[in-house]
Amino acid sequence: LKGFKGKLMTDAYQGYNAVSDVTHCYCWAHNRRYWHNALPKERKGSLAKIGLDYCDQLFALEREWAELPWEERHKARNEHARKILDEYFAWVESLNVLAGSNLGKAVQYTLNNKEGLLGYLSDGRVEISNNRIESNIRKFVIGRNNFIAIDTASGARASAVCYSLVLTAQENGLNVYEYLKHLFSELPKRRKSKDPEILENCLPWSKNLPKECYMKKEDKDQSVQLKLPES
Repeated sequence: LKGFKGKLMTDAYQGYNAVSDVTHCYCWAHNRRYWHNALPKERKGSLAKIGLDYCDQLFALEREWAELPWEERHKARNEHARKILDEYFAWVESLNVLAGSNLGKAVQYTLNNKEGLLGYLSDGRVEISNNRIESNIRKFVIGRNNFIAIDTASGARASAVCYSLVLTAQENGLNVYEYLKHLFSELPKRRKSKDPEILENCLPWSKNLPKECYMKKEDKDQSVQLKLPES
């Protein structure tokens, strides 16, 4: 991430603070998980259930606003979600719970990371959680036992580049197989060219890709939808 400037969506792991010149936006799914872990057998009326319900209200709003242009989503968040957030943090600050308990950890996590948890209000392009990227990373984690030949830094970098290319293609609605076939066919022909437009025309978001690179409707219908895990 050297040289990156902008909004950085992560969990609250302090190692990410080493990235300077960014606005840290913390993942609400991680915050929600602390309340879920604190749920007693009798959930109804419990403090953990109240905390969980606050988080679920925020996620419900995001589902309503999913199709909005990012400028309108930014406005809606600050008009509606901010009220819930103000109430939520005031409620958490009022709690007196046992430190070290699951409930205590939920309270402490929330208070320690308030600024980062409010980060997503700053930009409508920022998602409320890191669920999307974590779902994509999971594919790599599941497969890494097959990657025993990657035992060098350069090999790991090459693997990361390949995965980044594939997942970016998926995010842009491309048929990955057809897209990679196009790249492997076209790029070698243009290897000596210094024209930047050649690479621009091959990037996953280019409008100049062959039509077979785009997913057909039946492919999209079979794609996996990312959803918040059930409690």
